[in-house]
This record gives sequence, C-alpha cells and structure tokens, in this order.
Amino acid sequence: MNSNRYTIIIFLLISIFMWQCSRSVPENASILATIGTETITETDFITAFLHLKQKGSFQDNGQTRRQILGQLVRQKLFLTEAQKRNLTTDAIARFERERLTIQGLLNEYYTHEIAAKITVTEAELKDYFIRFNTRIKARHLYAPTRDRADSLYQLLKKGASFAQLARNVFTDPVLRRNGGLIGYFTVDEMHPNFEDVAFHLKKGEISAPVKIAGGYSIIKVEDKIVNPLLTESEFLRKKEQLRRYVKFRKRQQAAAHFVEKQRQTLQVEVNPQTLLQLFHQIDFQHMQNGWQRFMMERSGIPQELQNASLVTFKGGSWTVGTFLEKARFTSPKEWRWIRYPENLEEFIAGLVVREFMLNEARKKGFHKLASYQQYIHDHWQDFVLQRLEDSIQANIPVPEDSILAYYQRYQDKFVLPERVCLSEIVVTTAAQAKMVQRLLKQGADFAALAREYSQRTVSAQRGGYLGCFTRNQLQAVGEAFFRQPEGSWVGPLQQKSFFVFFKINRKLPQEVQPLETVREDIIAAYRYMKMDAALQQLENRLRREIPVTVHWERLRSITLKRGE
Repeated sequence: MNSNRYTIIIFLLISIFMWQCSRSVPENASILATIGTETITETDFITAFLHLKQKGSFQDNGQTRRQILGQLVRQKLFLTEAQKRNLTTDAIARFERERLTIQGLLNEYYTHEIAAKITVTEAELKDYFIRFNTRIKARHLYAPTRDRADSLYQLLKKGASFAQLARNVFTDPVLRRNGGLIGYFTVDEMHPNFEDVAFHLKKGEISAPVKIAGGYSIIKVEDKIVNPLLTESEFLRKKEQLRRYVKFRKRQQAAAHFVEKQRQTLQVEVNPQTLLQLFHQIDFQHMQNGWQRFMMERSGIPQELQNASLVTFKGGSWTVGTFLEKARFTSPKEWRWIRYPENLEEFIAGLVVREFMLNEARKKGFHKLASYQQYIHDHWQDFVLQRLEDSIQANIPVPEDSILAYYQRYQDKFVLPERVCLSEIVVTTAAQAKMVQRLLKQGADFAALAREYSQRTVSAQRGGYLGCFTRNQLQAVGEAFFRQPEGSWVGPLQQKSFFVFFKINRKLPQEVQPLETVREDIIAAYRYMKMDAALQQLENRLRREIPVTVHWERLRSITLKRGE
C-alpha cells in the first residue's frame, strides 16, 4: 500500500478514544485551521496527537505535527462531503445513530452504577495469586438446559459414573470416550464461572450444575497441582498486575450478577407457549447474512404471533412485535448462541433488563455527561467516514479491458494447484477399525459406513465427505493420497487415539480459474488500488469548493506534557 495514501481509516484512529484524552486539554485553545464554517483547535490537535502516541512511538517534530494537522483538515473536508451525499440522514444512518445512543447510555450506566462500585481486597489478590500458580485437572458433563443438567446431577448422586453419562451427553468422540475429561487448566482457560467453581472444589468433589456460555456444566476435580515455591516477595512484585486483572474479572461478574438480580427484581416472566412458537419461527444459526433485513422486516413471523404476549414484568409487558423492535439494536453474534428455547428466554429477559438500565440512565441524566456526548460524537464520525470510504470505493469505475488486463498480468494468482477430494471414517477402537476394514473389503458403501460408524459427527452427516485438498494442506500424508487411484480407500491410519479411513473420491488437476469465477475479486482488487487516487481527487475538489485556512506556524508553539 502507498505510504502516502490519505485513508479515512487513519482519521478513524484519531477520534476513537478522543474523549479519554480531552479532559486534560485547555478550553481556550487557539484555532489552527478553518474549513468552511468548521474549525480545528489546539485542543483537537493535542487530542489527536496524544491518541496516536498511545498507538505507537513516533518523533514529535515539525513534519509529524504537520501530518497530523493535515489529516484533521482532510477529516473535516470528508465529513462535509458525507453530509452532501446524504450519508448522515438516510435510514441506515438513523439506525446507527439510535444504536450509538443506546450503547452510549449503557456504557455510562455500567461505568457509574456497576464498575465504579467494584473494590478489590487483599484476600482476593492472594486468592488469585494462588490460582495463577495452580493447575487443576477436571472432567465435566455438559447440558444445554438447566432441566437436563439437574437430571444429570441427580443421576450422579444416585451412583451413575461420569464415564456412563459422558457417552450420552457428548458428540465429541474424545469426551465420549474419556468420560468428559478436559485435562489440566489454570486461570483464564475456562469460562469464569467454571473456573471459580473448580478452584473452590476439593479433589474428588462434584459440583452442582454451573452456568456457562450456551448451557451448564457439572464439574468433578480429579487433581490439583500448586506451585510449592510461592513467596511473599513474588506476590508483592505482581500485586498491582493482579489488582488490575481481579478488578477486570469482578466487573465482568458484577455485570452478570446485576442482570440476574434485576431480572428477579423486575419479576420477568416469559410466556412459555409464545416462546416456543417464536423459537421455531427463527433460524437463529443462519441469521448472520440476512440478520439486519430480518430485524427490519420481521420476515417469516406471522402477524398473529407478533401480536401475541411474550413477556410480562413489573410495570409493563411486551408482545413478540415489541421484543423484535427492541432486539433490532443487538448483533448477529448475540443471536447465534441461541440454540434452545432456554437461551431465547434468557435473551428476552436480558433485553428487559437492558430497557430498565436505559430508563434509569436517562433519569440520572447520564445523557448530559461530557463523556457520553464525546462517545456519540467520535463514534458517529467513525461511522460516517467509513460509509464515505465505502461509497467512494464502490463507485470507482472498472473498465472491462482493465479486468482482462489484470487477469492476464496476474494469472498466477488464479491458479488452483492439484487437489484430491477425500471422505473419512473415524473410529476410536482397534476392534471398530477391523470391523470397518472388513466391511470395506467386502464392498460395503463407504458413505453408508461413515454415516453409521464414524465418530466425527460433521463429516459423518455428509457421508464422510471432507472436501478437496492440496499437497501442502495434507502435509506428510498428501503425496500418498495423490498416488492412489480415484475410488480407492486407505486405512486404518492411526491419528492420536483415532483410527481413520480415507476414500479418494477424485483428483483434480492444476487449473487456472476462469475469468468469470474470479471477476468480483479482480474488481475489488482494482478498486483498492485506485483508492489512493480517488481520495486525493476528492480532497483536491473539496479544497477548491470549500475555503481552507491553515495556520501551520502555530504548531510550533503548542506545548505537550512531558511523558505523554
């Protein structure tokens, strides 16, 4: 990439944390530049400089200062252009503005009502010091719902073993075989709730169901190994680092506890019948591509269901339609973890609590705080500038002869090497491997055996099909597969604790991808290469249209704090 490119991304970096630095900057700063009716002050410059200084080291000299001020001038010019292009007032912009308003209020509520109340005691620091020097060996049983977890816990209390139950609850062949054994772990390697419970269990103890992401775990501690050489001096040396970490962890936990406690205080009750109807109407795992359209149009949700009562709480109630309206300002990532009705119920309750937090934030006047206003200002600029860049890039014309010339010049980029297309059967015991081998020799269908016996669920559902691979992707075993004829199989090959059979479905020769296959990739690459010129051209035009005055000489008199 050209180092002189005036990218809007650079401008975004300047403003992201502006509010964090701005409080230490004098209010009566002089004006460094005027762009139409807009100005850039000494305050703006120092804020940008300090933020970039946080990102990486560079020399504070005349050239650096001129570059930063120049970037701020261009930022103002591009924001003016974005307004002219209606990028700040259309439906997408209005949605983003409302989303930022919600997020900003939630940030302020969390900061003032939850995070600010967190304290760290000396006992907690010593507890985590020991944790960081401890490794725990454990096994667990997973359940997607609380009812299922409670059922497993009762079976354990009646004498069932982890080994017996693991064969029923896990699809992963390793966990099924080893009774849910996950080996050794320490701090930050498991879900925080899982970790907390495991560290407080004694060797041999079994926990009640523990809430984790996406379900519940029942934990049994098999072993604990504590570093025997812990010293007071080592604790004191790491004390402040521990304090920062413990405060971070406690803030996470406090947020989760707040939501759960507030759910009880608000007496949130979800209608089970409506919940099930809604759950079966939404394909949660495949919403990512069409998520925003779904949230805007509610496609596939019958009007009768939208009008149905979904949740009641202290002081109000929501229909399905109201819930979907509130849920517009969530993300696809938040929806994808919903796999069972219980997950959806938690999600709905969480939105009710979120609405409570927003109302309380407004009552407390958090929307009037300077930090809130700065958050909205900075992130709104980020959004607008990114939209402008996307708009510019999408409208760079790409001549047909340029597409063809690029394809011919860089044809080596579009060469697919030789590939072999494979299927697999994975079993866990030598006896199973011998049985599968005997059936294959007798002419049994490879795909049918994979569906019936393979322990790798994802490929088994496709008749064992894995895909097509190059020699490099297959590494050491690659050459052997390429020597085999199409339709043949090899195995069993032992891979750790598994026995694997492979079928060579077909072999694909090296080939150049046709132009139409890579056409969109070429267009994107061409436009990327032309962005430097497009941005510079836009800047030149704006400078002709908008009066710009820059007082470069004033940069020399700006004093920055030492050490900043």
